[in-house]
Amino acid sequence: MHFPDTPSWRVARRVVAIVILAWFGYERYQERHLYASQVMWTLETGLYVILIMNYVRRMDAVSPAQGWMENVYPFFCSALPFAMMWAPVNRAVMSTPWMFETGKWIVLLGDLITFVSMLTLGRSFGITVAARKAVTGGVYRFIRHPVYVGEMIAVAGVTIWRFSPLGVAAFLTFVICQCYRAILEERKLSETFPEYREYVQRTGRFFPRGC
Repeated sequence: MHFPDTPSWRVARRVVAIVILAWFGYERYQERHLYASQVMWTLETGLYVILIMNYVRRMDAVSPAQGWMENVYPFFCSALPFAMMWAPVNRAVMSTPWMFETGKWIVLLGDLITFVSMLTLGRSFGITVAARKAVTGGVYRFIRHPVYVGEMIAVAGVTIWRFSPLGVAAFLTFVICQCYRAILEERKLSETFPEYREYVQRTGRFFPRGC
């Protein structure tokens, strides 16, 4: 099924995305007392602002998203981390200093990678599978999906804090879905930008080539 690339449809997609982002911001505010440090709060707040700014300022797609998998599936992937909010905080983990600190530093590492990657992506950022520009500089010189890597690392840290069957299931589902999302994006970019096919050959998807 193909979605019409009309102004009203583009507005509808943006409204849905903004609602998801607003929900995420509200949930973060509600759980602000769980932040392990002021650095984490500042970093994630900055990341949230950059994400919104990139989305609002994003450039028009050279090759717009088509069909359910390119339009709807990415929103499903983006919403999966919210399932973590339903997983209870593991009191045993939170009361064990080294386990708590491990989760904190993993989240900070993931947030930092995502923050730098989002700055590099800039106006090429999008939620749906659409080709705007082949970004190959900055951290993208080493791996093709640093934003997803950062997000998966950060969610792994949260999974430690909320360790439970639901938390682990949500994390694994998120990783699997993001992996397929990356494949969809690479297919789209390779079809649109010939130089991206060469870029794929010299870089790794989630790990630097040769690791």
